[in-house]
Amino acid sequence: MSSFARELGRTRSLRILRGRKARPIRPTVTYRVRGWKVRFDWDAAGVLPDGSIVLVEAELGQIQDWHIQMHVTRLAVMVAKKTKVDQLIWVTRAGTQNKLKNVVQTWLLMLGSAVNAAIPRMEYLTVEQLD
Repeated sequence: MSSFARELGRTRSLRILRGRKARPIRPTVTYRVRGWKVRFDWDAAGVLPDGSIVLVEAELGQIQDWHIQMHVTRLAVMVAKKTKVDQLIWVTRAGTQNKLKNVVQTWLLMLGSAVNAAIPRMEYLTVEQLD
């Protein structure tokens, strides 16, 4: 069980996904690269009727640049690999939301041009909004 599931609970993650008409799926994406399995784990995921994916990532502690960079890099790889990602939903605490947005936007600018593809939509929710 991910930290998201432990801290926010399965009910909240299902509510986030179903509110976007996404059917919950296993939040893991795996690619094979030169004989290796490369696995990307997200806190929650769902599939929309058109087959595209909604990802959910919770950042409930301190916002750490390197950690956010890792998630945005994974997203950029998924886009470059032609995985249909519609949206990434970030969940954080109200007091850290602006910092998260700034870090995410910085890395999206850097990596979006590197993969030369449209980066999926971002949405930012707070734990307080989910209650």
